[in-house]
Amino acid sequence: MIVCIAEKPSVARDIADVLGAKEKKDGYIEGNGYQVTWTFGHLCTLKEPHEYTPNWKSWSLGSLPMIPPRFGIKLISNPTYERQFHTIENLMQHADMIINCGDAGQEGELIQRWVMQKAGARCPVKRLWISSLTEEAIREGFAKLRDASDFQPLYEAGLSRAIGDWLLGMNATRLYTMKYGQNRQVLSIGRVQTPTLALIVNRQLEIQNFVPKQYWELKTVYRDTTFSTILRKSEEELVLEAEKQKEAIAAGKKPKKEEENRGIDPITDRERGLVLLDQIKNSLFTVTDVTKKEGREAPLRLFDLTSLQVECNKKFAYSADETLKIIQSLYEKKVATYPRVDTTYLSDDIYPKCPGILKGLRDYETFTAPLTGTALLKSKKVFDNSKVTDHHAIIPTGQHPQNLTDMERRVFDLIARRFIAVFYPDCKFATTTVLGEVESIEFKATGKQILEPGWRIIFGIPSAQSQEEKEEKGEEENVLPAFVKGESGPHVPDLYEKWTQPPRPYTEATLLRAMETAGKLVDNDELRDALKENGIGRPSTRAAIIETLFKRNYIRKEKKNLIATPTGVELIQIIHEELLKSAELTGIWEKKLREIERRTYNAGQFLEELKQIRSFTNNVKGIVKLSNAIAKASKTLDASTNATVKTLQEISEINKESEPFPVKEKQTHRGRVNNIENLPEAGPTKATKISATCRECGEPLAGFEDLMVNLKTAMTDFEAGYRQQNTYTIGFCQKCGQVEVFMDPGQDHPLFPDRHMSTKTILSWNQAMCIGIPLERALKRFEQEAGLGSNTGSYSLFDYQRFYLKPLFKALEKVLQQRDVLVCDETPFSCLQDQGRGKLPASGAEAKGKTNYIVALTTADHAPKPITLYYYSPTRSAENIGRILEDYNFETLVTDGYSGYRTILNNRNQDKPILDHVRHQSCLVHLRREILKVVLPSDLFKKLLDKPEAFLMQQLEKLLKADTEGMKLHAALRAINSIFLFEAQKNDGLISPEKARLTQAKLMKCLDRMMMKASEGLVRQKGSVWEKAKDHPAAKPCVYYLNARENFKTFLENPEIPPCTNKVERAIRGVAILRKNSQHKHSPQYMEAMCIALSIDATLRENGVDTFRWLQDYSQALFKHITAKGITQLWKETGCKQNKFSIRLPEKAGTDGTNNPYLPENLTEDFDMKPWLDSIFNPSNSQQ
Repeated sequence: MIVCIAEKPSVARDIADVLGAKEKKDGYIEGNGYQVTWTFGHLCTLKEPHEYTPNWKSWSLGSLPMIPPRFGIKLISNPTYERQFHTIENLMQHADMIINCGDAGQEGELIQRWVMQKAGARCPVKRLWISSLTEEAIREGFAKLRDASDFQPLYEAGLSRAIGDWLLGMNATRLYTMKYGQNRQVLSIGRVQTPTLALIVNRQLEIQNFVPKQYWELKTVYRDTTFSTILRKSEEELVLEAEKQKEAIAAGKKPKKEEENRGIDPITDRERGLVLLDQIKNSLFTVTDVTKKEGREAPLRLFDLTSLQVECNKKFAYSADETLKIIQSLYEKKVATYPRVDTTYLSDDIYPKCPGILKGLRDYETFTAPLTGTALLKSKKVFDNSKVTDHHAIIPTGQHPQNLTDMERRVFDLIARRFIAVFYPDCKFATTTVLGEVESIEFKATGKQILEPGWRIIFGIPSAQSQEEKEEKGEEENVLPAFVKGESGPHVPDLYEKWTQPPRPYTEATLLRAMETAGKLVDNDELRDALKENGIGRPSTRAAIIETLFKRNYIRKEKKNLIATPTGVELIQIIHEELLKSAELTGIWEKKLREIERRTYNAGQFLEELKQIRSFTNNVKGIVKLSNAIAKASKTLDASTNATVKTLQEISEINKESEPFPVKEKQTHRGRVNNIENLPEAGPTKATKISATCRECGEPLAGFEDLMVNLKTAMTDFEAGYRQQNTYTIGFCQKCGQVEVFMDPGQDHPLFPDRHMSTKTILSWNQAMCIGIPLERALKRFEQEAGLGSNTGSYSLFDYQRFYLKPLFKALEKVLQQRDVLVCDETPFSCLQDQGRGKLPASGAEAKGKTNYIVALTTADHAPKPITLYYYSPTRSAENIGRILEDYNFETLVTDGYSGYRTILNNRNQDKPILDHVRHQSCLVHLRREILKVVLPSDLFKKLLDKPEAFLMQQLEKLLKADTEGMKLHAALRAINSIFLFEAQKNDGLISPEKARLTQAKLMKCLDRMMMKASEGLVRQKGSVWEKAKDHPAAKPCVYYLNARENFKTFLENPEIPPCTNKVERAIRGVAILRKNSQHKHSPQYMEAMCIALSIDATLRENGVDTFRWLQDYSQALFKHITAKGITQLWKETGCKQNKFSIRLPEKAGTDGTNNPYLPENLTEDFDMKPWLDSIFNPSNSQQ
């Protein structure tokens, strides 16, 4: 059976009629081999934040940004939707083929794809792609069905749009609501709605702040014709004209001829105007030139959705949403083509159908009759394949309209007249320009006369423009008397007082145009086409965006004008991040989504860029620009002015010593989500039939052969886990009730025989933990799918990590203990049962959870054989962290500024010769962060950066001469940035380590000089510790620096020592993911299990080893050393209550012995770990 799925019931009925499906059933229509069903628009949507993790249910700044590792979809909660979806799901599960009959656009593709995904459709899918719902169009579409894969880019663009809107909308809304909402209301932020609101607010503020200026116009009346003085254009007007000329050339138009800038200066004071009036009033008016040019005016463009909404708003005051609903209704009534389009062109294949369409417009025979029987005009301004992508402009279908409402009839009339008009000849007109002169003052009058109305006759008026449009364009369509060059006579001059006018408020029509061109108000059709690529939103979504602004009380309507409410104005004013309200930047986003549709841009790259938006407040670009400007300003000053200027000049000279820094391609950080990209999937295995007797009573076992035991793991829901089916042969003793399970020798061995959990199954659990899947959620799913209780699954998981992976962890620990350079950091992590300092709660007491810590230890950046290990520590004390470090033989420890590390190293160096002291490197990045908190562009600097460069340099020179603490810290910041630039060059092999350290040593002297200068008067020494002397923002970074002053220079002694803790901070980020859910927080034992799994996962990934496959091989090799007797012993020790249940392994599964797998020391004695370590650090030479 072929299943067709449409977007609406009405569309489904039309398709069913054409296909011959007549039998109506619950939720679908069947017949002739087809089942035609439907959705109600969106049945599915992206999941809410709390559906990814319960911690995102409550709104808190600490949970931002919310970036799910993998986005999921859900069914919209609505009984009607749910009932219809279950019908669709049932049809698709039994379908031989599916035909996607959704709306032919990005949104329609996304709607149906999500439904098919949610329904688990697995059969081939075809796509019906039509532009109208006439019977002819549907039949033609079914005759030319396309493969669904042709529209994969369209789906990816729609998906990218949805995810982008989720990321920006969810995070920004919560951020601004919590910071500024004052618990009164939700401040909704959206990728499209916020820039649209910003357009309205900015226009409104422009109007409110507008200061009208008085000016005067000198005019005269000669032979009943009003002449105006010719005014010389200002410099600003000339620049604006030049910009428009460039835009016209870019759009492919011919440049206009340059005209002489002549005339008088604008009259800005009355006295000057009266002098000019007196000068001309008694003199004769002389005609100096009369020119008459004939021109042609092409028919108006066909409608796209936006231009139709604009026209309906101007003529009928319909809102954009009303117009969209009306044209959608006309489409479903088969009298108009697909409406959600953004082109005003037709493709060449429509041309042969046009006579038939015109013939169907019976109510317009007066206009179509002259076209009958003649070859229709085919203009390139109407028919152009290069301007049509998926759909053409909105035109009539040729079917006679019946039972239309008044509103529908009006909109259809606009579409029909526009369509007829494009086949009429151009309108011919004559433009007359008359120039005159009085006492060397030039005057001008212009008139326009229609010679042949052409297409204008369709609209029943000599002009196709409204009075409002004429006023906007400053055009007059009037016939002038016949003037002769050289004639003269008396005239009546006068001086008219005028005031400059503010810009007009947006109407829905002008707002739609502004959204279409990303805020650039352009009247020319060709220029507007060139700017459409960067518009805000899509034609189909703009009406909904405007309606959303109304519903959220951000805007209101006064007559036709759109006015921002106080709430809307306040929202835009508190958003300081231009990213959220920039029309042009949002337009660039839209351009990328269109490029995804055309396969010229990668959807994955687009989403990665979105995920990089982790802060809405950190103006990094401003810092870089300001830092460069300060360095440039310092070059113009005398070096003897002060130490800051001298240091900035010195840093500039040091930077010149190196080759220019090459631009390095940015690499995307591999987060934990990448662990689940390529997990293997095994097919079902088959058990071997084994003849056996009961080991209890010796009776033959009756077999329940080929019993399929489904071992799908909890990861199935996330489309990322290992999915497997193992087949076992079950034997049952009818005499004593003993049940035995027999495995095939080639099958995956069970880790925990009493629990039906295979190696692959439990390793999927390990993966789930490493990417931060909440424990309770995973256990619930496991209980449903594997048929086991939560505690069973949970204990199996942690037993595996603590007893089977701990020997591997210990082996890695021994390797790391011998490294010379270690990088260390810690992060808070609450353990529910740890009440502080490792104490468990008393019996029956509530587990409230105290702040404990995870300590991370890593090798240095670019070190060979990298290792990352995690440890659980009850507290952050020097005693606990020191206990973790006491078996390590490192020579240098790289840390942040936490004083506990200094205590640990001081204790370690006590009573040791100075040459044997362990060295300490403090993190320069942490120092940089402290400085940034002070020198991030203040309001003063933000205002300066917007000023012309000359003014900026002048102000910065003044600040440098004043030598403020801020300027000193800016110089220190520049020194740190230069240190890291040379570090990057060294790591990339562009300069030698020796040269890098030599240059960095010079920069460290500059840094030290500036920090010491900045600290003067701000800090004081108390014993061996520095503290603030006064409450000043610059005091904190100075105290931070002085307390570890010598430790910041340690990296200069050895190129292998990094100047920062970036490596370990990247490792800590993985733990931060787990901190947001309930994973492994229950007890210190669970925390230990988590640290072991994370350590092995991080180390394997750092060495480029596939975590899942490697652990699978390792685990199976390990269990081959466990005999049947050993497993039985293990099973008994676990206290399994099902004492009538046992598992027999094949004889070849292991060697003789009685090793207890619960004892890690026995495993390490019995199991050679060396080849497995070698396979981690040398994966290409692995001999597993």
